[in-house]
Amino acid sequence: MLENSSYHSHEAEDDFIPLAVMPSSRLTDTMKVLDSRSPTVLNIDALLPAKEAGEHVLKTILRKIPRSVKVFSLRFNHLSLSSIEELISWIAKNDHLEVLYVMGSGIEEKNRIHLEHAWKKHLVNHRTNNLGYTFIRITNDVMAAALKAEEE
Repeated sequence: MLENSSYHSHEAEDDFIPLAVMPSSRLTDTMKVLDSRSPTVLNIDALLPAKEAGEHVLKTILRKIPRSVKVFSLRFNHLSLSSIEELISWIAKNDHLEVLYVMGSGIEEKNRIHLEHAWKKHLVNHRTNNLGYTFIRITNDVMAAALKAEEE
């Protein structure tokens, strides 16, 4: 796992072995970027294998996402229940992501609400758009700067 990875979990010491080979060239390219750069946007829209086949792929990606990523989009993926739970767990621990797009990823309302609760655990000024499937929040330093600008 990368030192600057945002995935903090009791599972960090478990037996999980990240995928060495991704199931598509686009996902392979995505992993190369995560390994070699500090991206601010990560877009894996419609790239994950459907349902259970994508579980290990998503878990590998979540463990590789560096703290530099502020926008994460995984729209139009057919996530399994296990993948949705993994995403919710990751979001509950994540304190740097500012925008999350999940429209069309098979997240039913009950789990969307759980995701929203997890989203609200960190940062400030939480809101949703697109029927609740776009999550937005800002960092405390951005909020402080905005408040300071209002005072001037």
